[in-house]
Amino acid sequence: MGLFNLKDIRNHPRRSAFDLSSKVAFSAKSGELLPIKWYFTMPGDKFTLKRQHFTRTQPVNTSAYTRIREYYDWFWVPLHLLWRNAPEVISQMQSNVQHAGSQTSALTLGNFLPTITSEQLNLVFTRLYQKTNYFGFDRADLAYKLVQYLRFGNANSGASKNYGTSISLSDASYSQKYRFNLNLSVFPFLAYKKFCQDYFRYSQWQNSSPYLWNIDYYTGAQQQLFSSIPASGDTYWGNNTMFDLEYCNWNKDMFMGVLPDT
Repeated sequence: MGLFNLKDIRNHPRRSAFDLSSKVAFSAKSGELLPIKWYFTMPGDKFTLKRQHFTRTQPVNTSAYTRIREYYDWFWVPLHLLWRNAPEVISQMQSNVQHAGSQTSALTLGNFLPTITSEQLNLVFTRLYQKTNYFGFDRADLAYKLVQYLRFGNANSGASKNYGTSISLSDASYSQKYRFNLNLSVFPFLAYKKFCQDYFRYSQWQNSSPYLWNIDYYTGAQQQLFSSIPASGDTYWGNNTMFDLEYCNWNKDMFMGVLPDT
């Protein structure tokens, strides 16, 4: 009867290992939340995480000893948290949708995953240009920095300015202009905003903003998430958007953790 044991006839698939290590050079200012590396993964994937880093500070006139803290965090963000219909579309099971579209019908899903084009990203930078965040930095420069850290590549038409740098458009040795109007996945933006909202937000002081990371309203009928980018005067740009770089809050202490006396 040993020939019929379940453990003997069970499949034993082999795993292939790949070296995904790489060097990432970047500059960081105090408090910035920077997504320096990300991957799309599949259920069952296993990773061996090992981090090595070296920090070089800006040179000063005299020797100075100070303490700085640097944090590297790892997050896994399931796609169905960002878009509830992602599993059905990825597996091409639109007929097995799990959500209702009305009282008498199921939700109708398309075949597309949400994207944003390089041209639309350029419009985003144009809309955010000369709008500052609470630290006084130009939001367009920070949005372009976030796009570069997410490895989206060039997303500037080159008609207005170079974002995030002092190099002028007249310098032919440097260009941010994109060559092709590519469709780029919005999931990296959404995942970045998701862990910022869940892990770095003070729920006592900051309201939840699910519109920054959740797109359950998207049906997959069109390839782009935005049919058109909101106009520059739209109230959408007056608030935090999915394209804005996020900051970490100060750790709670005797001062930062104080509560108002009621």
